[in-house]
Amino acid sequence: MIVCKFGGSATAKQQGVRNIKLMAQNDKRKVLVFSAVGRKNPKDIKLTDFLINYTKENNLIKKDKILQKIEQKLQNLVKLLKLSIDISEFITQIKFSNDNKFIVSRGEYITSFLMSKYLNLTFIPPEEIIFFKNGKLNMNKTKKNLLHKIEEHGRFVTGGFYGYDENERKIVLFERGGGDTTGAIIAKLLNAKVYENYTDICGVKPINPKYFLSTQTISKLSYSDMKKLASYDGSVVHKSVCELLNKTSVITKIINIFDYNKGVTTLDSNSHACKFVCFKEADNKIDVLLHGEKEMKLSIKKSP
Repeated sequence: MIVCKFGGSATAKQQGVRNIKLMAQNDKRKVLVFSAVGRKNPKDIKLTDFLINYTKENNLIKKDKILQKIEQKLQNLVKLLKLSIDISEFITQIKFSNDNKFIVSRGEYITSFLMSKYLNLTFIPPEEIIFFKNGKLNMNKTKKNLLHKIEEHGRFVTGGFYGYDENERKIVLFERGGGDTTGAIIAKLLNAKVYENYTDICGVKPINPKYFLSTQTISKLSYSDMKKLASYDGSVVHKSVCELLNKTSVITKIINIFDYNKGVTTLDSNSHACKFVCFKEADNKIDVLLHGEKEMKLSIKKSP
């Protein structure tokens, strides 16, 4: 069994959605998890950021303008997928909701709903499978529901980033990047062989390409080493993935949805010899982690 998670950039571009459809043809990919539609280009704004801005805005005129941008973002996705779907009901739900977490979660909900129609697969919202109890993830009930949905439907599409607390009767959001978390939870509880995490980069680099040009990709990493990278500036996957899947038999593959045959990084619970450098910026210093045969931590003061 394979569980897949697709980042927001995958659904923002035509090549991305074409490749998603190609991936979905393999029926071993039982669960497909989607983040809210992301950026088409560096100047674009993610759907989730629009939704967060909407919840923070008190000026009604400005709020309405943000809602129009949210609607346009979703209409662009409908057009990209060549669907004949009226999204006005979704926009109305956002407009008249007083629950900010519900509003923010609609990015994942609507994106995954639209992708299910595009792929002709069953849509199951996270409200029906990812359960919390008094703010804490209820693994037992979540596993029971996942197994039931797999048995009932065989394959399905869902959204990442959030779940539902039955006791408190409200949406619970993960941290940003929580689509990765959802995928890891599902992969762990279904005992998937592989968890495929599709991003817009070719695997994990030995140094952040924002700072230094690197064409190299680390082919294999342990979950513990990936967690170190994710705790610094190597935010390719959320560190919760490493916490959830370490010491399990699940293998994670970090794959570029736009070039899926190039530069894949595999994560597992084994130790692997690898070298990398990562950074973490604080108020007046930059922490540096040098990882190789030995590990070294440095702190560099920023210039005044």
